[in-house]
Amino acid sequence: MRFQLSAIILLVASPIFLKAQGPRVEGSFDIVPPKDILVECVEDYNDLSVTGNATVIGADDNYKLSHKDISATLNDCGEGVITRRFSATNSNGQVVNADQKIQVIKKGPASVQFPASYCAPGPRHPKDLQPDKLPEGYGRPIVYQGGCNNLEIGYEDEVMKKEKRFWILRKWTLCDPCNRGQCETYNQLLAAEYSPVFGGHDFQESGNNTGSFDLLQNRPNPFSEGTVIGFVLPKTAYIHLAVQSVDGRVLQTYEGEYPAGYHEITYNTQGRAGEGILFYTLTTPTDKATKRMVLTW
Repeated sequence: MRFQLSAIILLVASPIFLKAQGPRVEGSFDIVPPKDILVECVEDYNDLSVTGNATVIGADDNYKLSHKDISATLNDCGEGVITRRFSATNSNGQVVNADQKIQVIKKGPASVQFPASYCAPGPRHPKDLQPDKLPEGYGRPIVYQGGCNNLEIGYEDEVMKKEKRFWILRKWTLCDPCNRGQCETYNQLLAAEYSPVFGGHDFQESGNNTGSFDLLQNRPNPFSEGTVIGFVLPKTAYIHLAVQSVDGRVLQTYEGEYPAGYHEITYNTQGRAGEGILFYTLTTPTDKATKRMVLTW
């Protein structure tokens, strides 16, 4: 009985390991997509050497292989998922498709080198020390990491003069909305011998220095209730300042005639619920500028 029982068990179990093998259809082929992959947003995920390519099996040498991204849901921080479809076509016109998922992530906060303090040689005017006119390493912050971020970088100048010299305390602010809205500040000191005439205009200290048209980064940023928007007018002008949501809806406008110089307007959320990215645009008869700010709750 023991021998017969074992035979029965063998007969019942053996079909589990059997696999039917049918004849291969002539001209049939298949495509194997690259593995789903995780990449950083700073990488070139359009480069197949980074994300991988598909493999075609069973086709003749005349097949054509192509790919396209059929969906890409990336947020403002450059993170999200891309679906890439690979298609192979053989000489008979048969087409097979296979998809790959590419998840794009951001690692850590941005890495930034702020400009060093600088003592300019020879007589100068404060306009000579604008960031784009300074030597390398003294002008603007350099972003080494987080290039896919929407970083907010701005500065404000406090100008001081004593006898034949002047100083500029340049206050840099960098905000990373993709890193919990964290902001970093840095003070840069600039100094030079004072040149009394520059382009026909004499030097004036902060509070009266007209300078050129400029829309400054709001402060604080991000903000939850109210924030200050600063701007500089080179001459008296009628201004229009509009605050808009990311979908273009106007939330608040300010209008009026302002004299030359630096001015500030305080924008209050007035109890509006929500959070996210807002834009503010300053328009005059001759100039226009737009910046972005982050509202948090």
